[in-house]
Amino acid sequence: MHTTMYRTWTLFPSKHAHIWRYILGFMLTLLATSMLVMYRVREPIKPVSQSHILSEVINSPLPDISLSQSSIDPTLDYRRLLEMTTSPKNFNQHHPTLGFGHIYCISLPNRQDRRETMTKIAAALGVRITFVDAIYKDHPVIGWIGERASEVRKKKLELMSQYSGMDKENIGGMGAGSVWLTVNNGHPANQDFLRNIKLPSLAAARPEFEGKDWVEYLWSVSDHYTLTSSNPDFNITAEMWDPQEKMLPRQINPATVSTYYNHLRVLRTIQESGEASALILEDDVDMEWDLERRWRSIESHLPSDWDTVFLGHCWGHELIRESTRNKSPNSDTPTYTNPPNRSACMAMPYPLWDRENYWSSIMIHGLHFKPR
Repeated sequence: MHTTMYRTWTLFPSKHAHIWRYILGFMLTLLATSMLVMYRVREPIKPVSQSHILSEVINSPLPDISLSQSSIDPTLDYRRLLEMTTSPKNFNQHHPTLGFGHIYCISLPNRQDRRETMTKIAAALGVRITFVDAIYKDHPVIGWIGERASEVRKKKLELMSQYSGMDKENIGGMGAGSVWLTVNNGHPANQDFLRNIKLPSLAAARPEFEGKDWVEYLWSVSDHYTLTSSNPDFNITAEMWDPQEKMLPRQINPATVSTYYNHLRVLRTIQESGEASALILEDDVDMEWDLERRWRSIESHLPSDWDTVFLGHCWGHELIRESTRNKSPNSDTPTYTNPPNRSACMAMPYPLWDRENYWSSIMIHGLHFKPR
């Protein structure tokens, strides 16, 4: 008869069983602690609903825009949360219009893609924007404005040549210190020989103006589709060409005039509404997530009677070369402000110092306007 021997196996060798139990217990304790720490680190950034981000974290009224999950990218919520968790406490007072009366966004009606992007950005920042329908560069009124501006430009060249002794062909250019840009009705020019110049008025040029200058007449007409160029072949670029300006993007063209016209319409809206201030954007603007914090810092350094602030950067010289991309995040991006002066006020709203002549030397800027 054979005795069957069974070999048994245990987790711990009997000789050192108590030591192995201690080791296993320590390892299990360490694993549990690590998992708890990882959970607590990850807990603050767990997914949060958009309504929670915009109503509780921001602690402000909900923006007047759609926040449906299907139309708003939920990953954008984190940008606003990041601002609220990284800004100093004194910057955590959020306002749905950043403290302005309105945030206006100029946008062509058919660019729904851009409007959707701006709506997503607004939702992520917890702000409320008001879209303003822009007009196209081929709108009839753009040709009408170009025709009137070219008439003034020709008369201005004649007068400046007469007062300065310069040939008309040598007057022009959009650079700083240009003689062309220093003359404004009612305000002394930088050059002594131009101090007494009186710029032309076309108030009596057309009977329909009824004694108004053409800019006043423009805003008195309710339907601007009725204003068209008298010459169907009128070419703004050719008629307004400045031979002294070497940078092609500075030459006046239909797109330039339409952009300026759209900004001016918004500025008139602000002025007529009586609101204290407003922010004007275009629909391709690149808005930083800490825009409100930056503006609060800038505003604290402005004089109490500020009029216009231009927000932007001086990296790229986009008029000369392509836009700068992929810059180091540690590089400085200066934000600049321009208090009222003759050159800056070329882009200020009606009424201007020189209401007819600003159209002949248009310089386009992104504007932030506070009417007096």
